[in-house]
Amino acid sequence: MSSIEQFLRNKESYVENCQQEHERNVQYFMSELDNIDNLISLYKANKGKAGFKKSVYAVISDIAFDDDIVKDGFKLTKHHVVQYLNIVRAERESDDE
Repeated sequence: MSSIEQFLRNKESYVENCQQEHERNVQYFMSELDNIDNLISLYKANKGKAGFKKSVYAVISDIAFDDDIVKDGFKLTKHHVVQYLNIVRAERESDDE
């Protein structure tokens, strides 16, 4: 196998793995959306109080990491959490219509 062919196979495999990871993450957030929304509401209602000082999105990222939900092998950033929430909320809204 030539170097170019090997490089191509590696890139194709990487893209496939990324897509599978994305689909798994979306499914996780879809299945946990109600619980996540309740957690966000709880944090908003108790903002600044003891036990609620950490960002709710950082907390969700930590919990997701404990459930093996990662992005490129790393813990989700707060930005990733918001992105996945936006994706699943949009999907849920389109299902409700």
